[in-house]
Amino acid sequence: MCVTGKVITVGVCAAWLLVSTAMAQVTTATFFGLVTDPSGAIIPGAKVTLMHEATGTVNTKATNATGEFQFDFLRVGKYTLNIQASGFKSFESMGIELAASQLVRQTFHLEVGASSETVEVSAQTPMVNTVAPEQRESMTELQLQQLPLSRRNVQNILVLGTGVDTSDGGGVRLNGLGRSGVKITVDGTDATSNPENPGTAMYQSFNYINIMSIEAVQEVQTVKGVTAAEYGNQLSGNVNLITKSGTNAFHGSLFEAFRAEDLNAKERRLTTRSPFTFNQYGGSVGGPIRRDKIFFFAAYEGYQESAFAIVQGDVPTQKFRDEAIQAQPAYKSFLDTLYLPNQPLVPGADTGRYVGAASQRRHDNHITSKGDFRITNTSNLSLTYSRSRPYRLSPEGRTQPVNSRTWSGISERGQATYVTGGAAWSSETRFGYNLNDITRLDGWWEAGLAPGTKEQFYGGRRLPAVGVTGIFGNGGGGETVNFYGPVWSLEQKFALHAGAHSLKFGGIYQRREPGRFDIENPNASYANKADFLANIPQQIQFTLGSNRFTSRSHEFGFFAQDDWRITSNLVINLGIRYDFFGKYVVRPTDPDAPAYLYNLNGLLDNKFHFGPARDKLDPFDNDAGVNLGPRLGFAYNFGGRSKTVIRGGFGILFAPQPWDTMANAVGKSITIPFRLTPSRTELLQLGIKYPAFNEDALRVASSGNRILIADTFDPHIQSPYSMNVSFGVEHSLTNTLMIESAFVGNRGVKFRLYRTFNLPDRVTDVRPNPEMGQGNYLCSCQNTLYTSWQTSLRKRYSKNLSFDAHYTWGKALSYTGGDTGASFSGDAFSTVQEFFDIRSNRGPSAGDVTHRFVGDFIYELPWLAKSGNSIARFLLGGWQVSGLFTARSGGAVTLSQSGLTSRPDYIGGNPINPNWKHDGIYLNRQAFALVPLGPGRNPIRPGNVGVGAIRGASGQNFDLSLTKNFNMFERVKVQIRADAYNALNYTPYSGFTTSINSAIFGAFTSNAGARQVQLNARLTF
Repeated sequence: MCVTGKVITVGVCAAWLLVSTAMAQVTTATFFGLVTDPSGAIIPGAKVTLMHEATGTVNTKATNATGEFQFDFLRVGKYTLNIQASGFKSFESMGIELAASQLVRQTFHLEVGASSETVEVSAQTPMVNTVAPEQRESMTELQLQQLPLSRRNVQNILVLGTGVDTSDGGGVRLNGLGRSGVKITVDGTDATSNPENPGTAMYQSFNYINIMSIEAVQEVQTVKGVTAAEYGNQLSGNVNLITKSGTNAFHGSLFEAFRAEDLNAKERRLTTRSPFTFNQYGGSVGGPIRRDKIFFFAAYEGYQESAFAIVQGDVPTQKFRDEAIQAQPAYKSFLDTLYLPNQPLVPGADTGRYVGAASQRRHDNHITSKGDFRITNTSNLSLTYSRSRPYRLSPEGRTQPVNSRTWSGISERGQATYVTGGAAWSSETRFGYNLNDITRLDGWWEAGLAPGTKEQFYGGRRLPAVGVTGIFGNGGGGETVNFYGPVWSLEQKFALHAGAHSLKFGGIYQRREPGRFDIENPNASYANKADFLANIPQQIQFTLGSNRFTSRSHEFGFFAQDDWRITSNLVINLGIRYDFFGKYVVRPTDPDAPAYLYNLNGLLDNKFHFGPARDKLDPFDNDAGVNLGPRLGFAYNFGGRSKTVIRGGFGILFAPQPWDTMANAVGKSITIPFRLTPSRTELLQLGIKYPAFNEDALRVASSGNRILIADTFDPHIQSPYSMNVSFGVEHSLTNTLMIESAFVGNRGVKFRLYRTFNLPDRVTDVRPNPEMGQGNYLCSCQNTLYTSWQTSLRKRYSKNLSFDAHYTWGKALSYTGGDTGASFSGDAFSTVQEFFDIRSNRGPSAGDVTHRFVGDFIYELPWLAKSGNSIARFLLGGWQVSGLFTARSGGAVTLSQSGLTSRPDYIGGNPINPNWKHDGIYLNRQAFALVPLGPGRNPIRPGNVGVGAIRGASGQNFDLSLTKNFNMFERVKVQIRADAYNALNYTPYSGFTTSINSAIFGAFTSNAGARQVQLNARLTF
């Protein structure tokens, strides 16, 4: 490195040791070092000053008796370090950039001389991690602003890194574990946008601005693996966003993004370009209110979208409709709401395909604001607030035009952090509040109620949706649902430095208050055409919902940890954490409208006899077990020059139960459940057929003595935990280029398993326990296993170029997807084929792919700016190109057969059609067979096709940006950019029909989206 003195010029080499403790709940950095004289002798009592360059904030420490100093809870940004000691020249280093959760360690050698002389050092910190075992990926503001991120959504940058995959609904999978094991935070406090299950997006991902506008994001971190003990409530890692702050200089931005159908390529399955308009706009401003003392920052982002979405599905032909209405005139009200086929038909067919487009609209207004206050020289307070109001109208691909779905959301998030300290200690106090309220409404909910109809209760007489196996689906049903509930948290941490030990300890209290209001139209399913014409349903699912309620659960966590520098080359990480996760307790909002979390006292035998009902305010035990999570790690730095480091570790991590399926156990009584699903035999006995209403189900539930409960769970259910292990090596190729390769694995233990109990017997159609209804049972019965080899090549921005390349070979196995959440909100599969045969369902986890590669780059074209002519430099200079590339092998796919939870049989031959790329049919139907049906129209035995036995087609995508930057004035810059998503317009087939009952079994029904171009303009000052 180059060293310049203000009074003298000298050559100095200083080795920086950068440690990323990689905890996404950490929003600050730690900086410590050792001060010596030229001979290596320690210098106690030296004055060490660290100044935050953007705000002028100054922290001062003195080296202790061993010559060491430590600064804790430092805000992110660039710093200037100054060291002074009597008899030595002053030492100064500028531009030390600290990111959240980083720990910087250095040995500083002072030169003998007068303190009026200053040695000024300019250096880059090495990219390797020399102290801790965790894996950390930090996405900078440069990447957020310059990479082609579709709709400026922060979710789209989370794929950068090894062992990372995103799932539907804003979920993030880390190291093979499902989304429910990932903690989502902003500035260190809870920021999940789904009250029932962790995710960056609101329920079903109807919003585009996930968590926060990237205009307000300083940094995004993904951390995983063996994390330190101070971080809990997660199984695989964290995603953390750091909010921007104001500085001593006013700064801000204005931006506009635009898309339209004329800029896009035509969708593969449509004959013309569908009308499409998308506008995204906003800006930010920040600066000082009182210089060096009080700062502010605020950002706004909004969008408006008007588009058409593809609608497709199997629908009944006019011939079939006429025949059905003649047999059962009551069907007319539903059949008339379905599209007619518009694809070529087989003469005399009962079913055909409809492919078209329907209107879709979205909009949102999102704000983020932050204030920073320097109260004293050692005390700082920051306050952050975010607000969002997303809305979406979508046909959801449904073939029932009256059944579009709308979402509307309310998001409020607040956070306060107070940092203070003394000569030998520091503390951080953090408070968080996170509220997400989501309302979803289906068009069939209103259309299915005849004008003037009086209901015994809200939702009591909504018309059912109808589906016939192999002919047409039910159009998606109809539903009104509201998810709500805040999360409160209070956290306290202390840090101190004692010789070679960096100590930290503290705790957190968190209170969750989730809830759900959910009522659906009945959903009638028929096994075949004959039963449909005779109006004999195979089953009808009635969702009675629950009355309004409030809920709460309490969580505590305590930790202690030590980063022990044994030698200058070796650091050992020791930690222990204890977590307590309280039970959920539900109470009705209105005392006259009961709503409680009902549960039975355990499964007693294989005939589905359960223990008696538990106290409705004590539905299951607190998880007061020995939830002790030890953490052990090491990092060994060869030669002490931060060139090659071996790192490894082991840790046990605990997480609470997701709320999702707990909500289904909330009912009006132990016999009036959230949901009721009579079988074919029971419907015949009860005389219930189409049209059937929720009021009919209520009458049945109220008139008998059977226990009817939608969901019940092991009252001694235990919290899931994961055992994480890693061992790898990092090597610094240059000051700006490094390579990392590691084995990473984990084992999930006591993960939640979701199974349907008391299903009708496959042969007799009689339930094993006639005194019990059908429902779902949850237990801590699932284990998972993940093994991988992960390799990354990273280049920090220098000489106009930065890039990353990440490759993961991995394998994840589980019983029902490898998640602790339910199938409708997590990465879990619906259930197993046979309740008591779990092991036969072991297979690839949700999202499992063998090979995954992702890369990004940003390159400024320097040679275009070298012209001597000022006009030519203006036109040719400032060009930049950036891109994001992903490629992956095929994911695991599970085939299905209608009736109960069933899979078909594999009877031999190649399951994949060798000509699928030409004829659009991926599966070879001749390799599979239907399992014969019993009297209840259910398969008489489980099928032999395994979970995830089929691998889908591989996929790839390349997004590209071309940018022109202008310097309008000294501090004002303008950027014009064109983003091309799927720049190569590579649109291979993707999803295919997995139900063997479908007439198009194995046929592709979707493809990669066609290229879309977005035009952007951005002004910064």
